[in-house]
Amino acid sequence: MWPPLLSLRKSWAGARPCSRCCRIRRSAISARLSSARNKKGEAWMDERMVVRIYRWGEEGEEPVFAFFPEEDGNDDGGRDYLLPEGYWVDSEDGAPFVRGESSACILHSHNGLPVLVDEKKKRAFLLERDRKIERMRERAGLTRADLAVALGTSQQEVFRWERYEVEAGTALLGRIARILGCKTEELI
Repeated sequence: MWPPLLSLRKSWAGARPCSRCCRIRRSAISARLSSARNKKGEAWMDERMVVRIYRWGEEGEEPVFAFFPEEDGNDDGGRDYLLPEGYWVDSEDGAPFVRGESSACILHSHNGLPVLVDEKKKRAFLLERDRKIERMRERAGLTRADLAVALGTSQQEVFRWERYEVEAGTALLGRIARILGCKTEELI
């Protein structure tokens, strides 16, 4: 098990990472959200980068977060998070880490959520999940009310799915994907 304070750059210095546990989802790392527009031609998201972060650890323990899956498969499969502006994913010897303008950053855990710490600037950011349903809804040019009517539910329920207050099941994600004109995998 990794220590609670995970500094990928320091932990992997000089190590030759294996291809399985250190792979980086290129699509997530290189995704620049600024080029996408909705039907009205408006930018639908800000220019922050999306990165997949894996949660390691047993149930009931304080989790450890990393940019790659745990070797024995004891992780959550990864979730996509938005990095703050001015931060991006870099790689040294195949080991991924987040870099700011001044230096490499580390991941902490706070109340079970990932926190990006920039020690050089003395700043910490509680990372926010990539709101895929909201992003795809805006890309399709629909309002929350439009999607709620199409699904036969309330705007409040749609809001809760978009903000991950309630996890939408796969059958529901399939219905949402059909309405938004995308694949179910794009919402997971």
